[in-house]
Amino acid sequence: RDKILRTLNQIHKKELVDVLKSLEQGVRNTENFRETNQQATRILQRVQESLAPISELYFSIKALEKKAVLFADSNQKQHMIAKIALERMGVNLDIVSDLKMGRKLLAENRYDLLCVNTELIQLAPIAYENHSNLHSVLITSEEIAQNLSMFPKYPMLSNIVSHHGQDHTLTLKSISTTVSKLLHQNLFGLEKYLQWGVQTIDRPITSDIEQQKLIDEMQHYFASLGIEKQMITRCSEVSAVMLTNPIYDVPTDENDKSLHPHLSRVESFAFNPKQQGVLRYASDGFLIAISVEDSLGTFSRETMLKYLEKHFLPQHRSFQFKERTKIALLQIMQRSDLLICNVKSKIQTEMIALFKINTHESKRKRYPSFHYFSG
Repeated sequence: RDKILRTLNQIHKKELVDVLKSLEQGVRNTENFRETNQQATRILQRVQESLAPISELYFSIKALEKKAVLFADSNQKQHMIAKIALERMGVNLDIVSDLKMGRKLLAENRYDLLCVNTELIQLAPIAYENHSNLHSVLITSEEIAQNLSMFPKYPMLSNIVSHHGQDHTLTLKSISTTVSKLLHQNLFGLEKYLQWGVQTIDRPITSDIEQQKLIDEMQHYFASLGIEKQMITRCSEVSAVMLTNPIYDVPTDENDKSLHPHLSRVESFAFNPKQQGVLRYASDGFLIAISVEDSLGTFSRETMLKYLEKHFLPQHRSFQFKERTKIALLQIMQRSDLLICNVKSKIQTEMIALFKINTHESKRKRYPSFHYFSG
C-alpha cells in the first residue's frame, strides 16, 4: 500500500504538473494541434483531480505515524479495542489504567491527543495545563444520564464520544475515526465513518419547501441500493427532523438572535446563499450515513448538554430552551444508531446520523448515543 501510494503521489505532485505545463507552453502551429493540446490538457486535469484523494490519503497515513496518543481507560477490555483500532493506524500509542501512571506519562512525554474515560477524567486538566497544544476527548460507554452532571466541570474536554460498549463494530470505527479527526483537526465529512472511496450524494438546501423533494430523492436512491423499506423509513424520519429543525430554530444573526422567530412551521421562505445548507447521504453496504450542514456554527457543546440535561435530569427541567430543538435532537438520537455533531463556532455545523443496515442489530434496544466535536 505504501509503495503504491508513494508512486501515485509522485505522479500527482510532479509528473502530471510537468506534463500539463509543457502542453500549455507548447508551440501551437496549427488549429488541429491546438484542439489536441486542449483535449489532452482536460484529460490530464481530470486524471490529476482523480489522484488527489489518493494523494491526500497517503499524506494522512504518513502524518499519523508521527503522532502520539495517550489512551487512559480504567476498563481493561477497552485496552484491546484501542490497540486494534489505533495501532493499525501507525500512531505511537500508550495505554494506562490508573491516575498515577497517567500523571507520570503526561509529565515525561509529549502527546498530541489524550483519550480519557470518566474514571480517569482528572487527567484532562493536568494534560491541558502541561500541554497547551494537546487535544483531548472523553470516550465513555456509560449511559448519558450518568455523566451529564460531570461534563460542565471539565470545559477543556470540548470533544465527547458516548458509545455502546457492547457494539464492537461501531466502537472500533468510532475510536479510529475520532482519533484521526482530532489529530488532523479535520472534523467534517460523513465519509470518515464509511469505507474509503464511497460515493456520496450532495444536495443544497435552498428553501423549506425543498424538504420533501430532497427526502423523496434520498428514498429512491437507497431503494435502488436494495436497502429494506423499514430502514429507509427510519432514515427518512430522521432526515425530516434534521432538515426542518435547522431551518426554523438554528439560523441566527451576528447577535445570536433567531433569523426566523416569527415563522410557524407552515410558512415558507427561501434562504439567502450564506444561509443555505447541504443534505448529504451515502452507504457502504454496512452503514448508512446522512448529514445536514449549515454555515452558522451556532450549536455549542453547552447548548447540547443543556438539552440533554433537561430531558434526563429532572432538576434541570425548569430551564427554558427551544423546546422544538430539544425534542428534535432526542428524536434523531433515538431513531439513529449514532448521532455525530461537528461544530466550528460561527462557521459550520454538521449533524451526521448513522444507521446499521444489519436488520437484527437495528431491532436491538438502543439508548441514545452521540459524539460531539468542536474545533
